Amino acid sequence: MSSLGKKAAAALIGLVGIGFVVAGCGEFDVPSSATNGVENIRFFRDTRATLGPSYVEKVIKAEDGGTLTLNRYTIVIPPGALERNTRISISEPMPGYVLGDFGPEGIHFKKPVELSMTYQFLDLGGIQEDRLTIYWFNPETETWFDLLAHVDKETQTVTLEIDHYSRYALSDH
Repeated sequence: MSSLGKKAAAALIGLVGIGFVVAGCGEFDVPSSATNGVENIRFFRDTRATLGPSYVEKVIKAEDGGTLTLNRYTIVIPPGALERNTRISISEPMPGYVLGDFGPEGIHFKKPVELSMTYQFLDLGGIQEDRLTIYWFNPETETWFDLLAHVDKETQTVTLEIDHYSRYALSDH
């Protein structure tokens, strides 16, 4: 098995191990009574038959900033947001679902970084676009936090500013 295949397998095992609910259109578990977040969120599935790659990385120069895109995710890093030139990555541990790992995990930015996710080609299962948001997963508490992202219906994107890299997912309030 390739190292990328091993990473994908490990990510999937990790997802199962912490009790994620992967639901397509229409079905999802009711969140538990977690005090500062929710344990389960709905994951939307891409309706395209052919999906793009599930991993991309690029060195971003600290003084220049840059953009990194993978399928439905775009990260815009402004000049000066990084301490030093850094290899930035985006991966999809469950290709076909809008769940992204952004790395290196735990990196904190000196300036806000823009994270956008498109919902074009997603089966929203009747969910209204206004209800879409981006969640952040806290591995210490194993809970998801609604980051109250902005929905742009014209471009079919959900966007917010983040201050660190971690795991993020598109879901609904």
